[in-house]
Amino acid sequence: MQQASQTTAASATSLPDVLSQLEHCLRKGCFFCLEHAQHNHYTHGRWTLWSKPSCYNGNLSEIHSEIERCRERNKDKLIRLKIEDFSFRSRFTVMVHNPAANEV
Repeated sequence: MQQASQTTAASATSLPDVLSQLEHCLRKGCFFCLEHAQHNHYTHGRWTLWSKPSCYNGNLSEIHSEIERCRERNKDKLIRLKIEDFSFRSRFTVMVHNPAANEV
């Protein structure tokens, strides 16, 4: 039982923790954007672009503040951060807000 609670606590990572880990993956020149969707349609639903994609300039706080602005306007929706690095032909997506996770 104790192991299960440790796993749950470890998986409940805060946004600043996630972003600090992203810093190791991001390079200047990557493009990022935020998208939001209804929380019950995250796999097959339509994701809406929050703002047009931006070029990452090395300022991680810019990404964090953009996530906060999106979260304020879309508290009841899922929000994901998409990052693309064309020089390495790589792309990844991170869920940065899940309203269902806040329900207890």
